[in-house]
Amino acid sequence: MCGKTTRIARAANGDAPAIGICCYRLPSAVCTDCGRRRPCFHARGPEPLCELCTRRRRPKRCLDCGELRPANRRVAGGVICANCDYKRGRAIGPCHRCTTAVRLKNGVCPACQLHDRLAELAREGDPAAVSTLTPFLRSLAAAENPASTLRWLYTPGFQVTRRLLAGEIEVSHHGLDQAAAASPRPVAFTRAKLVDTGVLEPRDETSAQFALWHARAILKIPEGIDRAHVRAYATWQVLNDTLVRHGRGFR
Repeated sequence: MCGKTTRIARAANGDAPAIGICCYRLPSAVCTDCGRRRPCFHARGPEPLCELCTRRRRPKRCLDCGELRPANRRVAGGVICANCDYKRGRAIGPCHRCTTAVRLKNGVCPACQLHDRLAELAREGDPAAVSTLTPFLRSLAAAENPASTLRWLYTPGFQVTRRLLAGEIEVSHHGLDQAAAASPRPVAFTRAKLVDTGVLEPRDETSAQFALWHARAILKIPEGIDRAHVRAYATWQVLNDTLVRHGRGFR
């Protein structure tokens, strides 16, 4: 809705546009347990429940203390309760660096943790690639939800960005096209973010993806007149029609 490039929380449906995590809001209803009107996880069901009451209804065995309590955070091997999370150093209070009052880890807020991690990646990366990707890194550092972005840095989808920083993938549409053969979805997300931050020039993705598919598909046809005819039709008819719709083809 806001036009930013981000993860999609709700896909487009009919006339309703796609909504990103930056604009998505949980539906509001009167919670069955506490009786308060709050954003609910099950507002469309027969028993609307808010987040707190949902957690209370579903206690988990805490990995640290062994008690059945509402899960506060998922960690390696299971979940931990709020008390044990506090003992591990994650408390709500002013950050030791920026003084922002949020949930902390060892006294540091997610935004400062994100800055530290991005700085570490920049130091370890290829200097030329890091210099080119500086606007992209600045955008990540200024994320509205730094905790979510920090978690993304440790997912398989971040490997494309990691390889870009290391210089293993050329910072260009051509380099991303080659990487897309193995990781199409992470490449599409990273490409959109690079275009949004001005690192790459915008391009017509529909035409570009068709051209890439056509280049591979044409090789499945034996060399000869049939391949020549298919190549000519795909190039001068199908691809040109696509470009015309975007104001770039020959009429």
